[in-house]
Amino acid sequence: MIVNFRAKKINRGRFIITLRLGIIRFVFQLALVQDTLGIASGEPFKSPQVLFWDFINTPKYLIERSLRHIQFKFNLGNIYLFQSGNRNSFRAICIDLIPLEQAQTIIMQTNYVDKEFVKYFLTYGYKTIRVIEKSRDKEPNYFVRVLNSTTEYRYVKYIKSNCHALHLLKLGVIMQQEYDYLDNHGYLDNSKPQDLIIELYETQYRGK
Repeated sequence: MIVNFRAKKINRGRFIITLRLGIIRFVFQLALVQDTLGIASGEPFKSPQVLFWDFINTPKYLIERSLRHIQFKFNLGNIYLFQSGNRNSFRAICIDLIPLEQAQTIIMQTNYVDKEFVKYFLTYGYKTIRVIEKSRDKEPNYFVRVLNSTTEYRYVKYIKSNCHALHLLKLGVIMQQEYDYLDNHGYLDNSKPQDLIIELYETQYRGK
């Protein structure tokens, strides 16, 4: 009986394993994973949701152009952009509270968003992204910039998530002056810091 074993590296942390036993061949895909902490956009299949985006292998200028377009089209508030390490991998968050179906529509109409990210959002009715102070991931998560709303009434159309705003305030992403403005004008909901859903999930381990 012919026995053959091969392992092929696809990329950092991901492998294809091929095992042949006689006329039967088994093919496995293995990935090194790690536990990662992230914040959730809301409760599964419930409204409202804040907006999360995930972009992979896309230049920053294209992402910003895409987010600017969707921000203007749907009259969204500020969008906060983050980068994973030195790769062309970015995440974005808008703390506007959007009805679930409309949030899914906005994400689907945004160019360059990771297809698996969109698929997960449509399947499970929420999404988690890594926007936290510390992570076990060796690849730091950097705040890049804020894309300020381009509309005159940027704070009026949607109420903002207070628990998400407080989290970004803690990270130094939202400035105290901006938070006070939202709070004083009644543009924040009644959620508290403990209402923020923090989830432990698996991501691919990329090593150094």
